[in-house]
Amino acid sequence: MSTNRYLQTVQLDIFCNTDFLGALKEDNCIGAAKFTMCMKQLKARNSTGSVVLDAGDAFMGTPLSNFYYGKPVVEMMNENEYDAMAIGNHEFDWGTDRLLKTLNTANFNVLSANLFYNHGEKVEWAKPYVIVKKKGVSIGIIGLSTVETPYTTASSNVKEYVFRQPIKVVKELIPKVKEDGADIIILLGHLPVYFNGGKPAGELIDLVDSTEDIDVAIGGHSFIPYATLRNDIPIVLTSPRGSMIGHIRICFNRKANQIINKEVKLIDLNRRFNNLNPDQKIQNMVQQYDKGLNKKFSKVIGRTDKDLFVKPDQQFELGSWISNTICKNTSAQIGFYNPYGIFGDIYSGDITVGDIYRICPFNSFLVCSKLTGRQILEILSQSVTLEKGMLQISGLRVKLSSFTEKEYTIKDKDVRLLDGKPLKLDESYTVGTTEFLASGGDKFKTFTEVSWKKTQIKLRAALTDRIKKEGTIKSKLFY
Repeated sequence: MSTNRYLQTVQLDIFCNTDFLGALKEDNCIGAAKFTMCMKQLKARNSTGSVVLDAGDAFMGTPLSNFYYGKPVVEMMNENEYDAMAIGNHEFDWGTDRLLKTLNTANFNVLSANLFYNHGEKVEWAKPYVIVKKKGVSIGIIGLSTVETPYTTASSNVKEYVFRQPIKVVKELIPKVKEDGADIIILLGHLPVYFNGGKPAGELIDLVDSTEDIDVAIGGHSFIPYATLRNDIPIVLTSPRGSMIGHIRICFNRKANQIINKEVKLIDLNRRFNNLNPDQKIQNMVQQYDKGLNKKFSKVIGRTDKDLFVKPDQQFELGSWISNTICKNTSAQIGFYNPYGIFGDIYSGDITVGDIYRICPFNSFLVCSKLTGRQILEILSQSVTLEKGMLQISGLRVKLSSFTEKEYTIKDKDVRLLDGKPLKLDESYTVGTTEFLASGGDKFKTFTEVSWKKTQIKLRAALTDRIKKEGTIKSKLFY
């Protein structure tokens, strides 16, 4: 009996990653060639029983990937024989038409079960789910996109879509997936996990806690590495830019038609595979794409004498400098910028054109308007909840010690202009920011209460011009 049971039990290995963000080159990350070699070595241990999945935000994020609209990333994913990819919010950064051209050469399934047109029909270019067969086991993979998409990408790019609540969609879909023969059901979602008081929360956790008959849950979007068994369901999110691969191992008994064991872990590629040789095919591909761009992006335009790190939950020098640049280019008294719009650190030494494209990958124009002190206070009070990180500011001094973990508020007396004058609630002030925040991005709806004047200046161009003019990034906080 035990021998028969052993023969009927198969091992399935699910490998996943999220938020690759176009990290093709070895530029403070592992790069596509070594990532591919890692994935191939992991799959080789169970070649017919491996499933490879991507939880979204694969393309936008680096000069090389952005210039070719993610096409090299698709080629890498094809080489790694991905089975499916969920649609993330940044897949819409270039608009749907461009996204579909990028995905035209994809050999993997593109999934999003909760993505609908405004008029109610399911989008035709993303499947709700797919069933793949490995070692005689039918694996149903349901794709999901975060409901945060409309305010975490340019809202104009998704105005024709509705992102329905994942819980309702999944509950309605599971019976159909099972009816189509799925033995195992995987949720592959660009869905975040956050931590409130040390406890996991967010869309993926809510979905797992509210839904029956799912076996694996894979998330993304929040950049927080996480691997656990919750309600006996493996949950995994990797850190971004190819630095990790999530690994779920399932032992499935085909005769009993049930899972008899589950394991989940994170594989840190930087630690385990730092000296690994790159996959030659992918390395040649990346070099070929980079050949025509390297001269442009390697041009030195300035320098910095210290590392400038992104610290989303506080004011930091790079963010403050960007906000100050917005002020200078919009003739504004006050500048705001969202911290998660900064896609990387700048390290001491020379600064190149490519560095600016890397930290600022979006083609966002600067805008300016008049806001009252009351509106500015509302924005600051929302910022210190840290739900989307702390807005980077210029032109204001804010007494941040006035908020606690239990009371996220700032009083008007805690906010002063740079000349020391207090912020007056009923007075108007000139404010500069980007189109993204002005349209209510990152849930900052107060910005939408006024009309904004669009400049013809892109943020990336403003940053580049300032470095060229000043020669260096001044290491200070502009507030």
